[in-house]
Amino acid sequence: MKPFLPIWPTKLISWWCDIDYREEVLGDLEEEFYQSVEVNGVKSAKRQYWWTVLKSLRPYLRKSSHQIQNYNNPNPIDMFKNYFKIAIRSMVKQKLYAGINVMGLGIGLACCLLIGLFVNHELSYDNFHENADNTYRVGVDYSYNGTSGKMAMTPTALLPSIQREFESVENGVRVFSIGMFSPVAIQNGEDQYQEEGFLYVDSTFFDVLTFPLISGDPAKALTEPNSLVLSESTAQKYFGSLDVIGKSLSVNNKEFLVTGVAKDVPDNSHLTFDILASFSSLLSAKKEIWRNANYTTYVRLNDSADMTQLSKGMDDNIREVMGEEFFAGGNEFSYYFKPIKEIHLRSEIEAELEPQSSIKYVYIFSLIGLMILTIACVNYMNLATARSVDRGREVGMRKVLGAVRKQLFYQFIGESFVITISAILISILLVNFLLSPFNLLTGKVLNMGAVFTPMFLLAILVIMLVVGFLAGAYPALVLSGFKPAQVLKGSFKMAGSGAWIRKGLVVFQFGISIFLIIGTIVIYKQLNFMSDKKLGYTKENVLVLPMDKKMSADFEIIKGELLRDQEVINVSAGSDSPVEVVGGYSIRVNGLNEENSLSINAVIVDRDFVNTLEMELIAGTDFTDSDFELSTLENEDDRQHAFIVNEELLEQLFISTDEAVGMKAEINGRKGEIRGVVKNFHFAPLHRKINALAMFIEPEQYNLMLIKLNSTGISQTLDRLEGTWKELVPHRPFEYEFLDQEYDRLYQAEQRLGKIFTVFATLAIVIACLGLFGLVSFTAIQRAKEIGVRKVLGASVSGLVVMISSDFAKLVLVSFVIAAPLGYYAMNSWLLAFEYRVNVGMFPILASVIIAVLIAFITISFQAIKSALLNPAEVLRSGE
Repeated sequence: MKPFLPIWPTKLISWWCDIDYREEVLGDLEEEFYQSVEVNGVKSAKRQYWWTVLKSLRPYLRKSSHQIQNYNNPNPIDMFKNYFKIAIRSMVKQKLYAGINVMGLGIGLACCLLIGLFVNHELSYDNFHENADNTYRVGVDYSYNGTSGKMAMTPTALLPSIQREFESVENGVRVFSIGMFSPVAIQNGEDQYQEEGFLYVDSTFFDVLTFPLISGDPAKALTEPNSLVLSESTAQKYFGSLDVIGKSLSVNNKEFLVTGVAKDVPDNSHLTFDILASFSSLLSAKKEIWRNANYTTYVRLNDSADMTQLSKGMDDNIREVMGEEFFAGGNEFSYYFKPIKEIHLRSEIEAELEPQSSIKYVYIFSLIGLMILTIACVNYMNLATARSVDRGREVGMRKVLGAVRKQLFYQFIGESFVITISAILISILLVNFLLSPFNLLTGKVLNMGAVFTPMFLLAILVIMLVVGFLAGAYPALVLSGFKPAQVLKGSFKMAGSGAWIRKGLVVFQFGISIFLIIGTIVIYKQLNFMSDKKLGYTKENVLVLPMDKKMSADFEIIKGELLRDQEVINVSAGSDSPVEVVGGYSIRVNGLNEENSLSINAVIVDRDFVNTLEMELIAGTDFTDSDFELSTLENEDDRQHAFIVNEELLEQLFISTDEAVGMKAEINGRKGEIRGVVKNFHFAPLHRKINALAMFIEPEQYNLMLIKLNSTGISQTLDRLEGTWKELVPHRPFEYEFLDQEYDRLYQAEQRLGKIFTVFATLAIVIACLGLFGLVSFTAIQRAKEIGVRKVLGASVSGLVVMISSDFAKLVLVSFVIAAPLGYYAMNSWLLAFEYRVNVGMFPILASVIIAVLIAFITISFQAIKSALLNPAEVLRSGE
């Protein structure tokens, strides 16, 4: 057994010597020590070793020696040029590996850049307003009769009241989105349009919110009643020009004057519009009303505003206005201020004027981008170490010729940076090519200009430095640490200490891939559930058309004419689509809750609403002609309403269906009786539990028409209906949507998330397979002799393939064991956002491992079969 080197003199020389010379000096001392042991014995050799070490403590071996430093560290520019040349030659020599590395990193970086563009865009919402940091939307936090929540709807009296009473409120604006109820009918000569992006706003709109005008005076454009400001694109659409000030448009059969043109709303604004109308045009603007909350209020506060004191003052004010009796029984009602920059991603309310996003999707996207980039880096590391044996002799020769470890380390790091820079250039080209499909995927309007902004260029530089170093550091340390004597004698092997690291990287790669596969399957499972879910009404082949006051007055005539078409099964009308009923009401039932009313949703309907949508009536009767007549009497005090309620309302009142029918009730002052009970139906997204609901007739409140069609010949039926429509409703275009399309639109965010998971899960698997290919290649090289010997001894090709593949199959299974619980937990947490949801179940878990194993096996088999088919004689003769 060989004796150990003396510890203390070895530590002394290691401490003294510069890192560039340490390895060489220690190697010489070690060789001299063992020669002395053979000649003089161990004790004498140790004494001689101490003396040799002391003689070796020469000044030029210290770091302070400029002569030696300059000799061993040439000009940095020359070094960089040399490293660059070597890196290029290495890449040209190994085109396949270099190509896989560049494309793998390029795809990963492209994904990261695309997601970076998306995240940057999401975080930039409403930052363009000049006073964005001091601008807030006033919201309401309420708890009423057991129902609690938040909303952004406020009364008209709120803004003038707080402007009078609080000096910290510099300015404010009220916004009323009439398009939220029904699109506005616009007429310009013979041309007809419908506009959903129509807002009534105070004249202070352009002072509080920074939407610049192209023409017109922002301080005066909306001061007069019946004034309009058009967006740039709307002006072009209506008049083919931006010179439109002084021209007029008919809005719901009323003339309005164009007083300004605004630039198109930026796509990172939570509030969008096509047309702005003066708030003074509304009857509700004539006086301050507290008990009708259909308006959004924005305020700009001064820098010294105390939010706590302001909120308390507003709460005291509303308590005085509403009266103490309102707050009896634990009812609460308070105002809060939501920073305008947080509305898009951190809105707590369900009924936004427009669909907003959520910060959780920013986190999900960012995590996916980081995962993909990490997989790409791991892929590079695996491929680099897979080539380590091929480059072992190169490293050995360089060390023999005087190269020190630090120089070799920088050389391989240099190669990593060359590959990373090449990958970044590839990624920018990929981003340019993929940006349009990515915009379709995310529903955004991102552009390449953002990539070349200073912030993004700095981010790309940081990514280049971090990825270049991290991806190249491990291979550089491994390759630069080769022992030249072992390499050149052919006894070098890499299957020891580094093997577990490479296998761990593969486990990490496939773990991420399996996690994304589980997420993709669960998301689509939930989407299919929502698509196939029985809603309690029929949504197929039902046309939805907007209505206005004139149509409501003539509805019975329009309905009768439409029913003449044999393919029209039924026609009805309502205040809300059954897909999403937002109307909030309260009900009192005689003998049950006369003291404390029950908060419910309600939808105003035509007498054929239940029949048209094929709802299931489980007690009582449907609406009758008599109900219609009694609910439309000229004298409101004489009106009698019939109410059809759902099961949930009865459950909250703790009464049975039989008891409910015929009971006297009152809904927001409308007196009548419960006529029937329908089976619960989903009138809100499946995120929310079915709430108590009532239906009643009130024709003047209709906002939309529902036309149930036969499933055959729909295209021809629509053509006929358009002709009938032009005769019956000449002031509105025949613009419709199918009810099932409205329903699908509720889940656009989930549909996009599913597509994104699919795309990135696929990319993760592709890049992971590249890394696996590298590890298989490495193993095949390391075990070439073993494979040759086994083949000589009679091993079959299939047996050799199984032998090579089995180890990697185990790695994929280990990935599954780690990723499956994480995927299950993450997706189960995501599903909790839905009141009605699927279970994660075992299918996504099993499917993910089957997909991963199958793809991995295909990747492994390619290289394994290639190795197994090699001529054993050539392998054994080569000495590899």
